[in-house]
Amino acid sequence: MDVAQAKRLFFLALIASLSATALLAIFFLLVAGFDETTERVILTTALISLLSLFVLPGGVLLDQDRYLALAWTVIVLSTLAFGLAMILVWGSREDDDEALWKTLAIVAAFAAASSQTAMTTSRRRREDGPAVRFLYLASVAFAVVVAAMITAAAWAEIDDESYYRALGAFAIADLFLAVVQPVARRLEGVPAPGRAPHQVVFTLDRPPSEEAVFAASRALEGAGARVERVDRRG
Repeated sequence: MDVAQAKRLFFLALIASLSATALLAIFFLLVAGFDETTERVILTTALISLLSLFVLPGGVLLDQDRYLALAWTVIVLSTLAFGLAMILVWGSREDDDEALWKTLAIVAAFAAASSQTAMTTSRRRREDGPAVRFLYLASVAFAVVVAAMITAAAWAEIDDESYYRALGAFAIADLFLAVVQPVARRLEGVPAPGRAPHQVVFTLDRPPSEEAVFAASRALEGAGARVERVDRRG
């Protein structure tokens, strides 16, 4: 299996997980009886969907073959947070581990921060101007600050209303900085990403057969290119 096939399977797995979790949740809500086990199954399906959304920006970076360390950081942290959540969902609810809850909050905070960073990083372009670059760096910094504040609140059990007001303000600012980047990119006149058509010209000593042209087209498409037109001359 080559890299392209592995990436395609990764995205197919994400789509399949989202579809399966949605159908399973609908089934339990409409057909099955609602008890503690059903509640845990629905929570599990919701967490699987959340995991898929968290790791998706990392998968995009893997697909782009860029910032692979960041991509794997997103996947590892998100998977770790999912595993901790599964322990809490399916473990004994009479004896919940406070340290486990705190660890989950911390890991989930940094998983969210890394996922957001991967999302904005995947949209970066060489043509980005100084305004977009500033917004990008600011959004990364705010994401780290929010994760650090959540870590401090969870581990030290901070009970201060002003602290959480500040945390909410930083979170809103972080969201704004992430959302406004495409708008700033458009205002700077950066063109939308697209794939310009490429032409490959072969000079042959004799006219190729239809079978040979078809085989060459299939070979190019098998390598990931889409043959839009075949122009025969001579």
